[in-house]
Amino acid sequence: MSRIDEIDTAPLAGRIRDAGKGLLLPRMTEDRMLEFVVVDTLEMLAPGPYGILEPPRLWPATTAEEDDLLCVPGLAFDRSGGRLGRGGGYYDRTFAAAADRRRRPRLFGIGFSFQLVANVPMTERDLLLDGVITDREAVETRTGIGRRTT
Repeated sequence: MSRIDEIDTAPLAGRIRDAGKGLLLPRMTEDRMLEFVVVDTLEMLAPGPYGILEPPRLWPATTAEEDDLLCVPGLAFDRSGGRLGRGGGYYDRTFAAAADRRRRPRLFGIGFSFQLVANVPMTERDLLLDGVITDREAVETRTGIGRRTT
């Protein structure tokens, strides 16, 4: 779920569940990657390594498929699919191999409108997003498969 300084994703999670859709939430692994867990209830989430609520370890992980849409947090986003994360590289590492095969889930940045900026600096290790969802608009970049350098 969200950090205290991020847009609150609990209402979105509730709407996804109410619509009968599967809700996948990330959980950090010991090798600094993310794994995803189908979640039916938010009440059982517990703080993970950075204090972010995540599914308990006893719940089985699943694979995020190419027809899934995942909301990705960040500090800043741009309309070309650029994302400035917090420096840990969890999302980039987790989806790097899948992005090379063009078989990863759709990744949408999620945040406040002020986080949508003109240009986010990127490196060859940074994945592009498929779009950005803010409290004011949704932007589909159509450039999400691949990488960009500035």
